[in-house]
Amino acid sequence: MSFRIYLVEDESNLNQLLTSYLQKEGWQVSSFLTGEEAMQAIYDQPHLWILDIMLPDIDGYQLISEIKKVSPDVPVIF
Repeated sequence: MSFRIYLVEDESNLNQLLTSYLQKEGWQVSSFLTGEEAMQAIYDQPHLWILDIMLPDIDGYQLISEIKKVSPDVPVIF
C-alpha cells in the first residue's frame, strides 16, 4: 500500500523539489500551491498533510482547522 501525502507549499520551486523527493521515497504526492486548492481536497482524507503556514490566500492555521474538522486523527506537519 502506498501512502498519500498532500503537500501545500506556495513557492513553486520548493513545491516541485519536495514533491520529487517524496515521490522518490515511494509516496503518492498531491501538491497544492494555494490554501483554496487544498481546501477542495480535504474530503479526500490523505494519510498525511504537509502545510506551509504562510500562503497567499488563507494561512496554514485556517487550513489545519478545516482539515481537523473532517479528519481529526490525520497527522499534519507544518
